[in-house]
Amino acid sequence: MKGFRSIQAEAIDFANPLLLVGKNGAGKSNVADIFAFLAEIATLPLQTVFNSRGGLNSVRHKTGKSTPSIGMAVEFDHFPAYNSSGMVEATGRYAFEIQPQPRFGMEVAREQCVVTMPDAGTFWYDRTGSTIQSNLEVLSSLSRVSWLEPSSFLLPVAAIGPLGFVQQALKRMRVYSIEPWKLREMQDPDTGETLRSDGGNAASVLNHIENLARSL
Repeated sequence: MKGFRSIQAEAIDFANPLLLVGKNGAGKSNVADIFAFLAEIATLPLQTVFNSRGGLNSVRHKTGKSTPSIGMAVEFDHFPAYNSSGMVEATGRYAFEIQPQPRFGMEVAREQCVVTMPDAGTFWYDRTGSTIQSNLEVLSSLSRVSWLEPSSFLLPVAAIGPLGFVQQALKRMRVYSIEPWKLREMQDPDTGETLRSDGGNAASVLNHIENLARSL
């Protein structure tokens, strides 16, 4: 990751679990926001994602450069995918670079997506501006993606076949900021299948987990 909030350029290898420890203002929340950012760009327009954070200038790292770019690369090991025999463990990579433009604009300068399926090979696309290369027939027939807005990602519209598993992996990322006062209040019951970001339905989630445990 580079150029995102307080992060000038860093790489993180994740363990299970990984604990981030630091004083206030050290950037722990900025690292967490990367996961929310990735989950949102998998489904929402890029401008909407930045607007919810105060705009591009509020998100990009402040350096001596006048127009620093924002870039991220995510590498997945053993994430779930499916083929004709059922669920398998695939590997994948998704990367992009966003370049600021005049008058608070932006464009996707580079975007890559790669998925390797067991016994099925590797599937990929590589986009530079409006030019695209891919070994998928439906994408390789489009030498240029002039129909796509320069500020839009290709992934949400090109998530076909194995590439769709990368989009699903990004969409499933969750960031929680539990509010203790929400836990103390009376909670409206729901299915409990998904925990709200503030923990406001924790009782329903615990009940759902308990019911699942009884059914095993």
